[in-house]
Amino acid sequence: LRARVGLDAGDLLCAERDAQAAVELGGGADALVTAGRVAHRRGDARAARALAARALEGAPDHAGARELLQALDVVNGPIDAEAE
Repeated sequence: LRARVGLDAGDLLCAERDAQAAVELGGGADALVTAGRVAHRRGDARAARALAARALEGAPDHAGARELLQALDVVNGPIDAEAE
């Protein structure tokens, strides 16, 4: 892994801790998903997707974040990473 992407295990652990800290600063995964649902209801799919994705970065098993992303894909279609 280190040779391919220039990261070692310490970097990966640090990134995981940073993601968890960002989620906590946002009020926790539940709060981010709630904000994402509000954004989705207001028609802001980009913000909804960003909030759900952030929740998953810090809480990879969060069912609500996965459900929101799935709903966004159904309504708006998946985002093409190269289009961004």
